[in-house]
Amino acid sequence: MTNIEMGRRFDIFYNNISSNQAPGLNSYEKSVLLTKAQDDLVKSRYSPFNDTKKGFESSENRRVELRELITPYSVSDIYIKEDIEIDDNSLFVKIPSDVYYILQEEVTLSATTTSQVKTTTTGPAPVDCITGKKVKVIPTTHDEYNTSKNNPFRKPGKNRVWRMDIQSSTAQDSKSKVDLKILSPLVELISKYEIIEYKMRYLRKPRPIVLETFDDNSEYTGLNLSVDGISTYTTCELSDEIQGNILDRAVELAILGYKENTLQANVGLNKRNI
Repeated sequence: MTNIEMGRRFDIFYNNISSNQAPGLNSYEKSVLLTKAQDDLVKSRYSPFNDTKKGFESSENRRVELRELITPYSVSDIYIKEDIEIDDNSLFVKIPSDVYYILQEEVTLSATTTSQVKTTTTGPAPVDCITGKKVKVIPTTHDEYNTSKNNPFRKPGKNRVWRMDIQSSTAQDSKSKVDLKILSPLVELISKYEIIEYKMRYLRKPRPIVLETFDDNSEYTGLNLSVDGISTYTTCELSDEIQGNILDRAVELAILGYKENTLQANVGLNKRNI
């Protein structure tokens, strides 16, 4: 669906539902509503706690709806930041800023232990069977960490690495020990062994729906308008199967804002995304 089609259909549905009594909306307002509707639907499709009780890969239809957002990522730059680390075996990697949800992740290990990486000592000869081994990464909450950190049977080893979420603007290269400015979000990986590479697939935040380039419209001159930082014509990148739902949701948000813009109504509408 093109932006022109989406804008026209929005007007038709909006005017029909409101019996032409609601105030008209300009392209900026419609872009905000469409983008909000898109974000709402992506979150609700991912969550298994939505109204349908289905996760986003629970059926072929669900997989098709969000396939454009499933993105691979790998990084071999590993950092240390001792002033914020939660564990002596903490390492940090940067991840893209558009990550919504991490779907799958793994690391490749080196036989060198993390403690050896953080010091200049080489220690005992590494066990070569570890080098190149790919192991799973387990998302871990702070409560789980506190419960398991002293349990030798649950701590990270040669078969698993813990991942904890954190964000920082600076870190230190694990090899050169040089302070670096990291503009992307970081995740904290707790690993007994040095990490050579971190790989994941994630559901990324979709780009906003911007119905027109705002600077080309004299109505918006000098206002510096944008939607999620984008001010130029941007189409919806999701599949046709979900675009109709986005449009319906955006009209619903518009009507809610016109007829019943109350805290109770907004809370009820937002419960779908929890």
